[in-house]
Amino acid sequence: MHLSVYLIIIVLLLLGLLIYKYAFKPFSYWKERNVLYSKDLIPMFGNTWKSTFKKISMFDNFIELYEEYPNESYNGIYNFNMSSLLVRDLETLKQICVKDFDYFTDHRHQVVSGLEELFFKNLVQLNGDEWKHMRATLSPAFTGSKMKGMFVMISECAKQFAENFVDHRDEVAEIDMKDLFSRFTNDVIASCAFGVQCDSIKDRENDFYMMGKDAMQFEGFRLYKFFLFAVFPKLFQFFKCRVFPKTTSDFFMNIIQETFEYRSANGVVRPDMLHLLMEAKKGKLKHEDNQDDKVDKGFAVIEESSIGKREIVQKEITNEDIAAQAFIFFFAGFETASVILSMMANELAINVDVQEKLQKEIDDVMEEHNGKPTYEAVMGMKYMDMVVSEVLRKWPPAPITDRECTKEYTLKGKGTSYTLQKGENITIPIIGLQRDPRYFPNPDKFDPERFSDENKKNIIPYTYIPFGVGPRACIGSRFALMEIKLMFIHLLSKFDLVVTKKTAVPLILSKKTMRVQPEGGFWVGMKQRQK
Repeated sequence: MHLSVYLIIIVLLLLGLLIYKYAFKPFSYWKERNVLYSKDLIPMFGNTWKSTFKKISMFDNFIELYEEYPNESYNGIYNFNMSSLLVRDLETLKQICVKDFDYFTDHRHQVVSGLEELFFKNLVQLNGDEWKHMRATLSPAFTGSKMKGMFVMISECAKQFAENFVDHRDEVAEIDMKDLFSRFTNDVIASCAFGVQCDSIKDRENDFYMMGKDAMQFEGFRLYKFFLFAVFPKLFQFFKCRVFPKTTSDFFMNIIQETFEYRSANGVVRPDMLHLLMEAKKGKLKHEDNQDDKVDKGFAVIEESSIGKREIVQKEITNEDIAAQAFIFFFAGFETASVILSMMANELAINVDVQEKLQKEIDDVMEEHNGKPTYEAVMGMKYMDMVVSEVLRKWPPAPITDRECTKEYTLKGKGTSYTLQKGENITIPIIGLQRDPRYFPNPDKFDPERFSDENKKNIIPYTYIPFGVGPRACIGSRFALMEIKLMFIHLLSKFDLVVTKKTAVPLILSKKTMRVQPEGGFWVGMKQRQK
């Protein structure tokens, strides 16, 4: 045989070994360990093949996985080619996320290419001592007193947005709510995290909005690139491939650098997130016992753990660290918060009785405070909190979260046990728990009364975790809740939200995108109120 034939044979053998290693071998993981697992899978794409190939939505994909073995404490699943143990038993979740947190401090380990540290040095991606240090450093920036400091800025953004539509008079303006709220959350996070003033309704293609829109674009080629990164992270590292464009990281880094230098040189102090991060860099950001932290925060808010409140030995925080944290706030604000706002608008348009009751509470608060509600007044709005809490139950910001085992741990279920090894992964099925009829009867119904004073005390712990659970829960829950409430206070004080021909009724999630959105998009009508 010619040498070229041998080379072809060797290449084919190597290719076959690679295909076996990445496409087939991973899916024998749970069988080899005698763990019950979901067999509805496709090589490489695992149990998430249905949402990947647009057969069902991502939310529905994880609801199906949660419901497959309803009487088991846990079972194996495959998120692409990554094995994980889906845990649905509440006592086990409590052990993992709270009592034995030292065994589960991390999210799944990400291989970092070295080219995108802005995206991998943020609080969500950090693990181990780096995460503990950063959490304790940032935690004081998210207390009630710090949120109160940003309250006026967010309120002004919301008021400005609502006033942009007052000229529509009696006509119904059909609005793409996702586009509208993305512009609102862009302006809020630009102001509160980066110190940049935007008006994305009037200046629709401002640099900050367009750069953020590009960074959040997970469709087409970038979506498949992201999938490949999830399956073959080491190849991305070897070939120094980027998931996000360099122009995006350079843009945010330059804003941080320029703002930091300007404020330092001119003694500028602004009560925003960037100022708090600058204070953290100087070691001046500390937890304080303040009355503002005792204001009613809302049912969904996350109470900070002892890890976030502990005194730490200060390490140097670089401008890159600050940019990474500011970017993750932007990511959460631009995409996640705008989806929650859009879902709430959709639900209120459909459920007119809920909207009218909420408007009555808003009108009372606005009248009492001459159109300028205070932080205390907003946080004290009971029905508003009930509505927001129900939106977060039915449409949580993320359908799942995860934990990675950091040292050997024996997981005990109902009549079973499994010893997790270091590096093995746990999936926490947020959407499954919050749509489980055992915990929330008639779960597909939008019913804020679940969170009334009379009923919320009956909600079983660990069945409602829209912002996660334990010390690694979302640090920005207070900020998100305040932003959502302020937007709807100003919007519903001036407008009714109404169903149009394009409104998704019933609200069924689209299969055509990995984004969380209804079939046909977030179209809702706005009609100026007649008071």
